[in-house]
Amino acid sequence: MVKFALGPRGERTYSTTFTLRSNVPTESVRNILFSGLLPIYGFSPYPQDLLAICRKIEPVQNRDAPYHWSVDCEWSTLQEGNPQDQQKPPDQRRPVWGYTFQPLQKFWPCDLNGLKYCDSAGTPFDPPPSRPIYVQVYTIERFEQVGNRDSDANYLNHCNQNGWQGAQSGEALIQNIAVREVYEQAQYWHHCTYTVLKSPRITVPGTIAGSAVQPFVGAFDFECILDAGPKMLDVNNNPVPIVQDGFVEGRAVRLDGTGHVLTPAIAQNVYLKFANALPVDFGPLDLVPPY
Repeated sequence: MVKFALGPRGERTYSTTFTLRSNVPTESVRNILFSGLLPIYGFSPYPQDLLAICRKIEPVQNRDAPYHWSVDCEWSTLQEGNPQDQQKPPDQRRPVWGYTFQPLQKFWPCDLNGLKYCDSAGTPFDPPPSRPIYVQVYTIERFEQVGNRDSDANYLNHCNQNGWQGAQSGEALIQNIAVREVYEQAQYWHHCTYTVLKSPRITVPGTIAGSAVQPFVGAFDFECILDAGPKMLDVNNNPVPIVQDGFVEGRAVRLDGTGHVLTPAIAQNVYLKFANALPVDFGPLDLVPPY
């Protein structure tokens, strides 16, 4: 007899009972479950409703007739996670990937139209304005057999040496690795959560001193900082205050990348490039999505 029910979340549930006969009265429950005559837990659909998956198999041996077994089976369209995947050892289960977007404040040398953040005389604003860059934040959860704090620490605040999930070299950063012990299937496992930031380079007008690369905002390996300050280099390469109209202003003035005042006032900004995060090979972490 087949029973059918509708649940409060709209799920359709089917249940029935099978009768099996074994060859010996001492047959093991495992042999009954894997006899091939029963549906497979977490895999087999109900024949008349392919969206309903088997979520219960309960064999019971007949006390008065030990050769006979009654097996209650149930199928439902409501599944809590992937029941077939949950039967696997934790480190063989499908990793769980998620993402969100997070604002990361950055100092910008110009607006979105390329207009430099300077006053009408060409002097940079002090302090410079900041705007957020919305970076992608990936979280990867999975189980591992062992954990290694020292090894994990070598990846923190390091950027990708090679391409990773569409991010060019230097555009992804390991922000955090969180690990906690979980006891499953009679042993301890390490539940690991990797947090990876991904921020593309956004190019801006101007030049980088001593480089043919266009200046940029974003990424993690380098930072482009406007070359500006209250001093310049004299003929002997000694820093001296910048005198304008007979006065020492004391505020930052744009420089040309060689320590001298940038002229004329309409000239493009010059930037200096500073390393922020060292590259590391993400390969050993095996952060590869399952889809």
